[in-house]
Amino acid sequence: MEDESASYVHGGLAPVVNVQNIAIDTKSPFYLHPSDHPGLIFVTQPLSENGKNYFTWRRNMLTALQSKNKVGFVDGLIAKPDVHSRDFQSWIQCNAVVKSWIVNSLSRELQTSAAHADTTSEIWCDFDERFTQGIALRVYDLKRSITLLQQEKSAIFTYYGELKGVWNELHNLRPIPVCTCGAEKKMQEMREEEKVFNFLMGLDDTYKTV
Repeated sequence: MEDESASYVHGGLAPVVNVQNIAIDTKSPFYLHPSDHPGLIFVTQPLSENGKNYFTWRRNMLTALQSKNKVGFVDGLIAKPDVHSRDFQSWIQCNAVVKSWIVNSLSRELQTSAAHADTTSEIWCDFDERFTQGIALRVYDLKRSITLLQQEKSAIFTYYGELKGVWNELHNLRPIPVCTCGAEKKMQEMREEEKVFNFLMGLDDTYKTV
């Protein structure tokens, strides 16, 4: 008969059910759903060798990993347990799966070095060090793209969608500081006003006369 007695894991208070001596807690970062296989691909555009799409790739990967409760494996918060820990084998398994997800999202040129890393956090830190050095240059490129982007007879929603994509990436790199003095709201209003100006300046002449 299966053992269905309540138990506790990881020194916490979350009750779990022991089925055939295997503790299952769906809220644990060590939990892997049957669909969480190593072949999953989370992004449509792999991280390029030159890192040009790094910030968009990073954001998309974090969103996917958050949905799987696995961010702790890449940011180092879930460190490798001692070999005698009850969580050791679970950590090894999850680290391998998350590592596979990351490797699957890389260009072929980046896959080799990532595949030889021991932990997912090593891969993550390596990419951060390698590609965030160019934040200022990327901000410059985005601002220049906004200035040069024109409708050029495309549909309004297509033109706006292109602008919005650039705005979103720029704002992720240069977020408005949080404060309680009212300046945050004012800065947000100024940013929205600037978006309107950017949009209007890129419109075709037909719309500018309206």
